[in-house]
Amino acid sequence: MNMNEEMKRLFGKFLFVTVLISCLSAFLCGSISVKERGEYNLYLTKYAVMSFSGTSEKLEAKLSEEQLSLNIPLQKIRREAEKLVCLTPLSPFYYIAENLKTILK
Repeated sequence: MNMNEEMKRLFGKFLFVTVLISCLSAFLCGSISVKERGEYNLYLTKYAVMSFSGTSEKLEAKLSEEQLSLNIPLQKIRREAEKLVCLTPLSPFYYIAENLKTILK
């Protein structure tokens, strides 16, 4: 098998999986929206509203009435992601951007 054909096959699989995940996500979001809208129309229940606020240190999410509060430490997640970025196909772009930041400073 030719290397070019192998790359085409792998790229085709990647696109298929990406489109499949996108379609499933859109379907899930749509079904949740329809469910919430239907409950509002039938029973006049309020929508579940979640608000986000973020700083450089953390991301907070609050859900009204039930008071769900979620704190996500962004710096810790960023450090972990930087450790794992070398294992992804995005690593060349990440390192190019990092080098450009240091050059332009």
